[in-house]
Amino acid sequence: MLKLSEEVCVRWALKLRQFGEEQLYQKILLESLASSSTKPELDLLDLSEEFFKVFRRSGEDCFFIIAKLLRRAAHVIYRQRLKTQQTSVNHKRFLNYVGR
Repeated sequence: MLKLSEEVCVRWALKLRQFGEEQLYQKILLESLASSSTKPELDLLDLSEEFFKVFRRSGEDCFFIIAKLLRRAAHVIYRQRLKTQQTSVNHKRFLNYVGR
């Protein structure tokens, strides 16, 4: 399991202040798609869960916003990879459309 250091949290908080929510979201998407990871959507979900833990401990809203952005990007990448058949359906961690 991933464990975030205080330095990583501060770096992400600075990125949020520097770029704003929407621009940080775009950067997350671009960087995760350019990464060499075989499952970038799962990496983003893991990171999101860690930021939610940091938010619960510290109570700082910036960590909640970062976690939301990471989760949002993970779902977008997952949907895109499903459309292009680069991944299989993951019922446990992602919401899937029913009745299409």
